Amino acid sequence: MHADRQELTREKYNNIATQYAAGMINMALYHDLCQKPVIIDALTEAAGKSLLDLACGDGFYTRQFRTLVKAGPVSGSDLSAELISLAMSQENQKPLRIDYRVDNILNLQESRTFNTVTAIHLLHYMPDPVRLETAMRNVYRLLEPGGRFVSFSFNPDFRIELHDKKDSEEKFGYYVSKAEEKNGGLDHFHPARVEGLVFEVYRWHKSCIEDIASVVGQGSGVVD
Repeated sequence: MHADRQELTREKYNNIATQYAAGMINMALYHDLCQKPVIIDALTEAAGKSLLDLACGDGFYTRQFRTLVKAGPVSGSDLSAELISLAMSQENQKPLRIDYRVDNILNLQESRTFNTVTAIHLLHYMPDPVRLETAMRNVYRLLEPGGRFVSFSFNPDFRIELHDKKDSEEKFGYYVSKAEEKNGGLDHFHPARVEGLVFEVYRWHKSCIEDIASVVGQGSGVVD
């Protein structure tokens, strides 16, 4: 069943690839005010160092890691071939010397190592602790000695009773229709004002991620 969920996620991203750029514009305020400052600030030490952006989509953040963070060389990977095609098209139009490829964190083909590995909206697609640990073990394998892993996932402290769906969609381009507060709870995320689109994401508490990170050797630097 979990393999089917992963394939469903791949199919959804492949199917909305042509709407992806417009969707990111719809969520521009969220990215600019809520997400981007946190991510960029966490990567200040990555300037001039190798970086792999997992779940890179069409390269939205991958390009900013090159231009704003000044990381390099920079690579991006995603399980959606359609999104990687869009990323490569952007690279062809405005070359930033970014290498893109299709890959899957649970069945990793990448053999290189990097100073920094990022995973923006990846870990919350892991449906159980076993696959979460598999993903993080593969991340650890990707890191050079002393390297850093920077991840951004669904807020484990999100409370749906405080969530104004209409206001959130109008301002930030997304809303949440279901949210289970338990560790590993299932949340329904409706992004980018794409009608009928919903992603099932899993709420992993910081303590859970810290415990797994400690086991696989990454330490416990989980940031609020």
